[in-house]
Amino acid sequence: MPPDGRDWSAQRLAEVMDLVGTYADDDWELLNTGLPSVQGYCKQISHSAVALQIRYVLPLTVSQAITLLRPESIESLLSPGSGDVFSDAALVKVLQPGDVIAFVRLRSWLESWMRLLDVRAFCRASRVLMFRDTPRPGMASLAGVEIGSNDGSQELHLCGGWGMLIGPGTMESQTMHAEIFVAPIASKSIVAPLMQKYGTSALPRAFGHTEHDYEDLHRRFGYRILATRKCCRGPPLFPVPIPGILPGSWPPGSGAFPPWISDIEWVPLEEPSQFKLPAFLRAVLAVCGMDPSVVYDFYDGRELIFYQASIRECAWQDLAPLIRAMVKNQQTAYRRLKGGTGAPYIQEENAVPRFRDLPHMAANMDF
Repeated sequence: MPPDGRDWSAQRLAEVMDLVGTYADDDWELLNTGLPSVQGYCKQISHSAVALQIRYVLPLTVSQAITLLRPESIESLLSPGSGDVFSDAALVKVLQPGDVIAFVRLRSWLESWMRLLDVRAFCRASRVLMFRDTPRPGMASLAGVEIGSNDGSQELHLCGGWGMLIGPGTMESQTMHAEIFVAPIASKSIVAPLMQKYGTSALPRAFGHTEHDYEDLHRRFGYRILATRKCCRGPPLFPVPIPGILPGSWPPGSGAFPPWISDIEWVPLEEPSQFKLPAFLRAVLAVCGMDPSVVYDFYDGRELIFYQASIRECAWQDLAPLIRAMVKNQQTAYRRLKGGTGAPYIQEENAVPRFRDLPHMAANMDF
């Protein structure tokens, strides 16, 4: 029996990501795209499936490219300057930072080509996932697969997949992009014109964006990394839950703090070695009647180290004053319990994400 749609999509996503990691292998055959700025390649991966790769350089920093291509901002693909590629885009659900369910429809000219190649990742509902520092530090990878059931074929199991690798170019203001499609064996007479048309239509999507546009995209769809500091005498104290206070019962952005926050008790963890910043922040939000699900352990497909957490930038703007007030209350209780002047605090700015030393594909591959 074939696996269900969820397991199948997750499995194919992992396989496409592995294929993206082989973008620099020597066994890719060069194709003539007719464009000096676009290189095309193909590689046979089974007796009935082929991987197609298109490489190009864009005048973006890696940070700008990641902001522009973040899965959460998929609806921005319809904005002016995004190229003649997409006719519709909708974000359905955010699973984790950089891991979403989305629906994207291509322009008719590209959709017809993709149907010939059986690339379905952008024809129906898809799971799109970004991995930070993959396949190596300083780079990022994206993958997308159709959400659907397996047709039972063992040879075409990768077909319908799409991937992209983003890496630094020869100059700091440039990024190298390698897009990979997995399709049934197709003649080069079909593939080369597709790559040429796709290259001339896809490349303009990075132009016309100002620095303000990238800042706006980050505010709307980006994430902030938070980190704990000054924990040399132990981790922060945790708030004691208040009976009757339910998560989500106090509206964020109301401009007022819940009246009971000054009465919250703070206690040390029973097992200090089990401290994780996301758990602390969720406990703080829950005891204040806020939704704790806005805090994540993950960031772009990777699990963060225990003293870091990620939060949507737009959520942080609403919650920051409350979190600061709660941390200050915690510091007062911490000094009263342990003595001295030092107490843990939250680093809000310029925290560089650090990930657990685990294989990148271990990060939330299930729904």
